[in-house]
Amino acid sequence: MFRASYIRSLKVLLLICLSSLFIRSTTPQDPMLGIVFSGKASYYGIRFHGKKTANGEIMNKNDLTCAHKTLPFGTMLEVTNKANNKSVVVRVNDRGPYSGIRIIDISVEAAKTIEMIEQGITTVDVMIVGRKGKVLIERDNNFFNFKKLDFFGKITDEEIVKKDK
Repeated sequence: MFRASYIRSLKVLLLICLSSLFIRSTTPQDPMLGIVFSGKASYYGIRFHGKKTANGEIMNKNDLTCAHKTLPFGTMLEVTNKANNKSVVVRVNDRGPYSGIRIIDISVEAAKTIEMIEQGITTVDVMIVGRKGKVLIERDNNFFNFKKLDFFGKITDEEIVKKDK
């Protein structure tokens, strides 16, 4: 009887462990600084100006903001237009895009900065450069400045790391 109970407990434990492999978390992931992903970007149409975003802010076409499906609000992203190598840093304040082909929607001002207004959709590289509204990695020509954080997340000093191209 004890052995049957033990085996049943092991089966339940195994089932729980295996099911965790297939359950997808819907909570925003903690951004890993320096991670780069590529894909298509578009920009918010003018009709969204003045509307409420997913984090409760009012959308302003002149702010450097963006929508991402999963990154936490306040995550700072450097978006680089691969066609012309122009970059802009934006802050995640909304959810989307809801089209399967795009990875990010940026504000009109951000789209102007990277010169993608005429194209509407362009291929971009997106690098996570900060969180909670603070940029922690800054580009300086061919270098990235990584701001060091202490145990409590406070910036201590900077370390310069050569950028690989």
